[in-house]
Amino acid sequence: MKLRQWKTRYRIIFWFACIAVMGVILSFSRVFSESDLFFPQGPFRSQLPAYAEALAWVTGEDITLSGASVGEPERGVMLYFYGNGEQVDVSLERMRWLAERSGMRIICFDYRGYGRSGGVPRLDDLLQDAEDALETFRVPDKPVIVYGRSLGTVCAIHLAAGHRLDGIILEAPFTTADDVGKAWSRSLPVWVRPFLSLRPDTALRNRKQPLAYMEDITEPMLVIHGAADDIIPVALGVRMFDAAASAEKAFCLVPDRGHNNLDITRDPAATAVQEMVASCLKGN
Repeated sequence: MKLRQWKTRYRIIFWFACIAVMGVILSFSRVFSESDLFFPQGPFRSQLPAYAEALAWVTGEDITLSGASVGEPERGVMLYFYGNGEQVDVSLERMRWLAERSGMRIICFDYRGYGRSGGVPRLDDLLQDAEDALETFRVPDKPVIVYGRSLGTVCAIHLAAGHRLDGIILEAPFTTADDVGKAWSRSLPVWVRPFLSLRPDTALRNRKQPLAYMEDITEPMLVIHGAADDIIPVALGVRMFDAAASAEKAFCLVPDRGHNNLDITRDPAATAVQEMVASCLKGN
């Protein structure tokens, strides 16, 4: 009799333990929100190098945004939108290379809260600031190309879907917030993955996602993606490329490169960028 009672007691304890473990696992489902998408960085330089010109303008909310330009606008303007955790200072060498290879004026501004810009980063403000930059710096009757990297692809896609531009370059674009959460979960250490998953909150999930814009993009387009990218997997870049309505588009896969070590000044990315820009500027 006692043996049966002990068995019953152990079964009860066992199931309570299972329920407790499941509760712990479920409690580690981490919800990320819009604020988790931004990692503002302060300026790295005390002043800009001689080849760059400082830019600044004031938003409708009296927030000063700072930026820089490299090159001259004879052949048009390229707006460069950097990735998260970056800012204008660390983008200057890329801007210089792009200006030298394209003959265009390369414009880049620090997002709110980044670099020398004031304010607090928010997605809606970021998109509005991108609109203002396009309106402020485009040159009448001259080509305009937008270049977005990682987080910056959101700005580039938004502008290309809503305006008639001459070209768009996307480096490591992502599809949806849900897909990013799944990718980030898979990049966690192996021993953590069974106990922790990342997913966007309702507000972030209900926003119009980058993938939904692609059917409205008809400009010539280049997508660049590192084959070893474990932050934004290359499969997401392929989906964005396939979804674009552009009649002229190219995909550049960079072998053995991840999210933060992809060098656009080296082949195959260098040739792909130069060919894309030359095609966009043809006849101008």
